[in-house]
Amino acid sequence: MSTDQRTARTEIAAPAWRERVVLGALWVVGGVPVLLALAEVFRAPRLNFNDFWLVLGMTTRPDGAFDISKTTTLMQGQPMELVSIVYWLDARLFAGSNQALGVFTVLLSLAALAAMAAMLRTRFTGRTRVAVLAGLSALVFSSAAITYFGIGMMGAWWLLGLTPAVIAIAFAHHGRTLPATVFGALACLGHGTGLPVWAALVLVAWLRRDSRWRLLVPAIAGAVTATLWLLAPGGTGPKRPDVIGADTLLATTLATLGKIWSSASPDLAILAGALTAAILAAIATTLAAERLRPAEPTRPHDAGWAGLAAHTAIAAAMIGVSRGGYGTAEGLAPRYAALSLLFTAAVLVLALSRGPRTVRAHAVPITLAVALASYGIGTGNAAETRRQYPFTPTLAVAMRLDAPHMISRNYAYPGHIGILRTLRVYPFTDDFTLGCGGPELGHHIDLATVRDLPGPGAGTTTVGHIETPGGVTGDTDISGWAMINGEQAACVLVVDPAGTVVGGGATGLPRRDIITSGTVWGTGRAGWQAVAKPGTDDGAVLLRHGDTYYRVTSGTEPAP
Repeated sequence: MSTDQRTARTEIAAPAWRERVVLGALWVVGGVPVLLALAEVFRAPRLNFNDFWLVLGMTTRPDGAFDISKTTTLMQGQPMELVSIVYWLDARLFAGSNQALGVFTVLLSLAALAAMAAMLRTRFTGRTRVAVLAGLSALVFSSAAITYFGIGMMGAWWLLGLTPAVIAIAFAHHGRTLPATVFGALACLGHGTGLPVWAALVLVAWLRRDSRWRLLVPAIAGAVTATLWLLAPGGTGPKRPDVIGADTLLATTLATLGKIWSSASPDLAILAGALTAAILAAIATTLAAERLRPAEPTRPHDAGWAGLAAHTAIAAAMIGVSRGGYGTAEGLAPRYAALSLLFTAAVLVLALSRGPRTVRAHAVPITLAVALASYGIGTGNAAETRRQYPFTPTLAVAMRLDAPHMISRNYAYPGHIGILRTLRVYPFTDDFTLGCGGPELGHHIDLATVRDLPGPGAGTTTVGHIETPGGVTGDTDISGWAMINGEQAACVLVVDPAGTVVGGGATGLPRRDIITSGTVWGTGRAGWQAVAKPGTDDGAVLLRHGDTYYRVTSGTEPAP
């Protein structure tokens, strides 16, 4: 081979090599959010949260059997047919594991992502297609959605409504009305945000110029579903605290749509929601104009994306109507992130497909910019979720002690403890522990071996303080802060005057205020919280560091 031939061959191969590198990098960008979501699942606590306890208690008989007759009641206006089954199976098969529900949520998210990938038009090829897939992955598994993965009960419930809806829209996008109807019904049994799926399916069929029966099936199904939803028991809630107007409902709706662009400012979220909705309106105008022209041989490739955008917009409007009475900032609640993320995904794909030539020509950088920016801004949601993790051991101990005040204070339900014991849901499992590497509830500690922990003002990094007034008593929130050699304690116990372990709780709680006070320097995770058995009086709080236990003696001096 001549030198000229070798040079020509190199010039041809080099672009192909660079293209493979770019494609590989884009696949990594798409895969990393999925892995981070899984990592969050296993970082999250084992103990479940809030609504899991209520739904499980409502739909389980005292003997632990599932009571299907209770599932037709709406809870806070939401259907719970599917989620009650999932929660009960989690209790039976995985001891009520929050992490198991987190994994289930990841699987639901992957199913939604696969359905969206199936709707991408064939014009997206090569690096553009991979970039769009990566962008969709970054949105579905955004840091703004960490709430769903870290608090699995929430993710399971919301995505049991949204994922079947996305799948239904994907089937309708390809003209498969019957499976679309089946998944639409599942969406309505999963969560209230699944209800707008029927309007989306009608829109998709209309844009596709489908036959009349394909429009009538979802239209009739939607009418029946709306009627059943309005007639179902449990559909009303307490009166909203705010005096509202049409502006409040609009603002809450727009804040819900734009929340991934602001973690704290309602005004910015409203502006982002309005701008995104305006982009959608401009694209919808062209879609409607094409549909109203005489029939063309090709059907629109973007019908499904228009349906998804319509679905999420209607769901956001439902949030505005039902939750606007709690204030415009309600639209920024982390649990609504999925609506904003799916709405943004739909508008992004529509813009790349039907936007100005400049937008279509720069699909890769635009997609990556949206993906990276939304993932970064979502850290506010993620931080709010993670702040709940360290407190869960206190609820676990309160449940074991049957301490009703502390159970209620931590958003669980004392009346359902008997059912949880019957199901052997964690913390009612054999592997429950106070985390002290030995002493458990009912064990004895020799108080003569315990050191007293100095109080504030001792001029040392071994210091602690009880902030709860009234002393160490049973079924109350006993909390404070401590550090030993500038480090957080490994665990916390509560003992009675005889040294019997009557309680425990959580350590490593965030306490930035302690180290920024200028009085003490050490860990920023010096906080602790504990609960003692009901009836306990004049107890003592012990903290372990290494092999040594320290008694917190300071409880009257003001904290720094």
